[in-house]
Parts: sequence; structure tokens; C-alpha cells
Amino acid sequence: MSSLDFTSTKFVEVPSKGIFLFLKYIDGDKAYMVKALKPEHRDRPQYRTLLKKEFDAVTKLHSPYLPTYYEVVDDTPFGRAIVEEYIAGRSLADYLTESHSVEEHDAVARKLMDALQSIHAHFMLHRNLKPSNIIITAQGDNVKLIDLRPAFADEIQAPFTTTRFQAPEQKDETVGVDTRSDVYALGMILKLMTLPDNFQHVVAQCCSLGRSDRFMDAEEVKRALDARPPVDRSKLYKVLGAVVAVVVVIGVVQYFVKNGFGSSDTADMQETTSYALPDTTSQAATTQTAVADTTTMAAAAAAPSAQVDSVKNVIAAQLEYIYRPYTTDSVGQHARAQIRVQVKRCYRRLMRQLSGMSAEDRDAIDAYFAKYRKNKDAQLTYK
Repeated sequence: MSSLDFTSTKFVEVPSKGIFLFLKYIDGDKAYMVKALKPEHRDRPQYRTLLKKEFDAVTKLHSPYLPTYYEVVDDTPFGRAIVEEYIAGRSLADYLTESHSVEEHDAVARKLMDALQSIHAHFMLHRNLKPSNIIITAQGDNVKLIDLRPAFADEIQAPFTTTRFQAPEQKDETVGVDTRSDVYALGMILKLMTLPDNFQHVVAQCCSLGRSDRFMDAEEVKRALDARPPVDRSKLYKVLGAVVAVVVVIGVVQYFVKNGFGSSDTADMQETTSYALPDTTSQAATTQTAVADTTTMAAAAAAPSAQVDSVKNVIAAQLEYIYRPYTTDSVGQHARAQIRVQVKRCYRRLMRQLSGMSAEDRDAIDAYFAKYRKNKDAQLTYK
């Protein structure tokens, strides 16, 4: 039984677009927000599932930057509904119509990055970041994020009411989205704000059409703001670019051949899954045979395709390492979650190591990683 009296006339509808119905409920000095489905969508089981999965995802995060979700109730006059904290404030869209200083915009922007990182830190995405889904609180101008769209195994999604802030890969669905899709939306939002000059190069990188050119997550965006602006490398590094790329590739190969996932990653996997890990000694041998030796790497400066091919071999070996424990039995939801965590760690580490490569080569590697992972996912047997 819900703590709210759903027979009461205290519910006041809050205007909204899309499939969701929002109602404010005041009980004494306590206010709640009820999120349900609009009448024309209440009988659609996939949308009812959305509400339950959203509730589960948000309660798991325990983020101070999200409203508190109290309960999900089925037997209400509005159908299935989430009862959540009501946040007194206004949307960022409304906030930007008010008169605020550059310093105040700077403070809000940084709070927004912290809020987004509270989601990214748990290997999750917001997926629907836009000014109307960012609440600036009445007290302290703090930031709260609403309408989280977590990824679901059955790929059910509510329709989006706007695509202006969506990354290109979200619009055309060419590759699976990751935290860099949220980074794109963040950059598009920051463009609307009056911010100090040091934001300019950061915002530009956030809004790059190629996702491999963006920051990996909100934490990297914030770190970049406090770093020195990038030096114009158009002349200085043309000569050094190929050398740097070769050194980076060699470092990646040697790291993976020697350590596999590394002790910290292996510990994390052992802690979060009951599946046995493959033998790291045999895996290192597999990786070593799949990757060109360092002598061949040294010649790659004059042949960029050799660099890409070498990294592709590393990717293949590492993804085989990740997926191998899950190929002998059918895979459930928990196992799929563990695979996603391990793949993201592998990808994030790899792309950071390859920061010295050209954008064209990184894009080729990025596409190969996405395709290889998709093929491995297709080979799994699901429960």
C-alpha cells in the first residue's frame, strides 16, 4: 500500500511532453512528484516496463544529483506510477532566461558535470540530457537530473521529444552509445550558457561529431577545464605524430601482453561475477601471437594501416578474453551487466592509450571495436 492517498484530489498535473504524466502531490509540508503514463499509453506493457526499470536503475545509483525514488505503485488511478521526491526549482531552460553572471553560469556548469559523472561512475548513461531535464534548485542553485533513460536488455525506449541534444550515433544508431553520447549532449547544453573563455576548447571537443574525439566522460571534461588550453599542434607535431603513434601502440601491446587485464581489473571481475576467469598465461600467449612484434611496429611510422592492424589484433585478443567465460552456458541479465562493465573498462583504457594517434586511425579502431563486440554479443546464448 502506498504512503500516498491516490483517492485524494490533491494531485495537480504538471504540463509535459512525451508519454509520461507528471503530477505534484502536497501532503502537509511534504511534496511529492508522481510519474505515470498518459492515458493513451497506459495499456502498453512495454511502457509500463519502462517505469519499473527506471525505478530500479535510479534507486541503485543512490546519487544526490537525482531525485529520490520512494516507490513504484501499480494500483493507482493513473496506472503504474513512480512516487519520487519533488524538487523545488526550475529547469535549466528557465534558468537561462534569468539574469545571472558568468561566474554563476560557471558554477552551474561544473555542478552539472558532477551530476552527470555520478551516473557515469557507475557505467551508466543518462541518454536524455537536455535543458528541460536539468533542474536548478530554488535553494543554492544546485543541479538535479530527471528523466533518466537507462539501457534495457530488451532495448525498449520511450520516444524522444527532441533530438537537438542527441549525439549523431544516437540519432542514426550506427553504433552502440556510451558515455560519450552524454558528453555530446553536455557540450550542446554548455553552448547555450554564458561561460568563461576556458570553456571554449572544451565545449568544442565535447561536440565533436566523431565520438572518439570527445572526452570519455564528464570527469574528463571537468579535468580539461582546469588544465592548460591545448597548444596548436598543426606544425610542431606533424613531424612527431607518427613517432608518438608508434610509441603508443608499442606501449599498448606490451601492456596487454604482459598484464592481460591487469591486477586491479582482474580483482574487480572476480569480485563482481562468479564465472571463472580464463588462464592468464595461455591468454598472454594468445595475445602475443595475435600482435605484431615491436620490430614490425617500428616500421609502422611510414604505414599507418600497420598501426591500426596491430591495435585491432589487441582488441580481438582482449574481447575474446572477456567473452570466453560466457560462451559455455546461457547468459542471464547479471552476466550481461558484467560483460558491459568489462568491455567498457577495456575500451576506455585502450582509447586513452591511443590518444596520440590520428583521428582517422582512432575512428577506424573505434568502428572495429564496436563491430567486434557486436559480433561477440550475437554469439551469446541468452536465458
